[in-house]
Amino acid sequence: MKEGKNSVAELRKEFANETLTFTGSGGKLLSETDKVGTGTVICLMDGDTVLDSVTVIMTGDINGDGFINVRDAAMTHRALIGKQTANHIQSIAMDCNGDGNTNNKDAAMILQVLVGKAVI
Repeated sequence: MKEGKNSVAELRKEFANETLTFTGSGGKLLSETDKVGTGTVICLMDGDTVLDSVTVIMTGDINGDGFINVRDAAMTHRALIGKQTANHIQSIAMDCNGDGNTNNKDAAMILQVLVGKAVI
């Protein structure tokens, strides 16, 4: 997602079907101005019935706030040294260089993005 284009309202424009719900962590229904990030679940609805769903993975957005920031690099470092446990979705988002491994290179890449030296 392009910077500034990850609000529910902006992402909703990408779908032809308007019967979508966007749910954040903890099952909270997101408002149109909330940011979509790693872990957001987008559901195609028919009334109260979920027809299909997808979980968003935004590479580099480990904490799911819809932004790539220093908190994501810190969380990656904490997960690497065993001080914090990442769930499966977060682990996928941590692999910033796409090599199939999560390591210090991925945390460094997040920091490089923050200073404009890399793009994810």
